[in-house]
Amino acid sequence: MSQDEFEDIGLRTSDLRRRPLGAAIAACIGPGGALSPALAPLLSGLLALCQRFSEPSADPVARIITQVRTDPLAGWRIDALAAAAGLSSGHCTTRFRTVTGVALKTWLDQQRAESCVQLLRFADADMGAIAEQAGFTDIFTFSRFIKRVTGSPPARHRLAVPG
Repeated sequence: MSQDEFEDIGLRTSDLRRRPLGAAIAACIGPGGALSPALAPLLSGLLALCQRFSEPSADPVARIITQVRTDPLAGWRIDALAAAAGLSSGHCTTRFRTVTGVALKTWLDQQRAESCVQLLRFADADMGAIAEQAGFTDIFTFSRFIKRVTGSPPARHRLAVPG
């Protein structure tokens, strides 16, 4: 497979070098873009697999993780995440646990709590404003949530600021 053939399928040698397997493939391309004929079918197949599995939208669990991490305070619901991933709620929770080893609800709570703790430590806003920003209706619900997920009350996280 020559460099021209790589470019025909939308890849340049410089793009390949940015990925570990791509770097190995690019190393097999000699000066002038010639590739050993014996390696061409193998590398072509590997390249196709790399493209297939490198798509971020290929795995529903990866899509959920990406979506939640973009806005962990959004108050995500399992049914909405499952629908966006094209799965039923039951299949979504089962698949998430199989892939990550953590229940989806537990992971969602951890992501939300981690973001809240960061706000408590580094934002100048008062606890009520942080609770509201995180989607809680009152500071008491917020406080119980933080203590349940992290094991410490919000005030302890606020006091944990170094300096």
